[in-house]
Amino acid sequence: MKKIFYLITGIVISLFISGCSLTNKSNTINTTLYPITYITSYLYDTNENINSIYPSDTNTSTYKLSKKQIKEYSDANIFIYCGLSHEKQYAKDLINENHKLNIIDASENMKVEFDIKEIWLSPNNFLMLAKNIKNHLIELSTSQDTIKLINEKYAVIEQEISLLDADLRSIVTDLDKDKSPTLITTTKDFKFLEDYGFEIISLDEQNLSDATINSLKASFKAKKYSKILAFEGYKNSELVESLVNDYEAKIVNIKPLYTLSEDDKSKNENFISLMQENINNIRSVVE
Repeated sequence: MKKIFYLITGIVISLFISGCSLTNKSNTINTTLYPITYITSYLYDTNENINSIYPSDTNTSTYKLSKKQIKEYSDANIFIYCGLSHEKQYAKDLINENHKLNIIDASENMKVEFDIKEIWLSPNNFLMLAKNIKNHLIELSTSQDTIKLINEKYAVIEQEISLLDADLRSIVTDLDKDKSPTLITTTKDFKFLEDYGFEIISLDEQNLSDATINSLKASFKAKKYSKILAFEGYKNSELVESLVNDYEAKIVNIKPLYTLSEDDKSKNENFISLMQENINNIRSVVE
């Protein structure tokens, strides 16, 4: 009788543990880029045991994991990464270290036309990113309560992202007839905004003729253009610096959101609030 009791108790405890989400180290989820970390934490409604491999304010393109870190991060349940970047090598290294590790490519069935940032700075793309993560987390979950939570949270974030998408599109559609939807940008990485109705003129000097550069300078001198859209933390080219110094062009920064900065953390900012700030800054350039 005692043996039966202990057996039943063991089964109940085992089922309870397997049904809980993110309650111990074996259920840790390691992520990469901040947008991936954000949506994962949002869907589970917790930050507990959900960690990014990137420290705040990190240059993710040059950051390298050590062998020690690979071993440490492989001792988890799930690894969520962006397969359109160098992170696919991390996924291979981690799975070689731990064959039981579940890996999720958040960028599954997505593509990049200009730069990796467009898969989250475009609200429409980010919605696909979030859906990929949601679907795979549900596939890996053994708890109906967790599946219900993920679906409920996704329904809310889907609406929030759709509102961001509509807000970004409204900038062009709501412009006065005498205003142009042209954005002068420091790099072609902003060209994903053409899907939202903007005309992008990139100041990538290697793609500009002398005649075009002189024309741009004349336009800034005549105050046809007065603002330049740039990514925060990036070094400006000589042409951009010339337009700022010689023609008083104003730089309007967009956060690239690879990671969440310590400053933004201290202000309790998150992906949605920072994306809204980005959209407001884009609006300020054309209005």
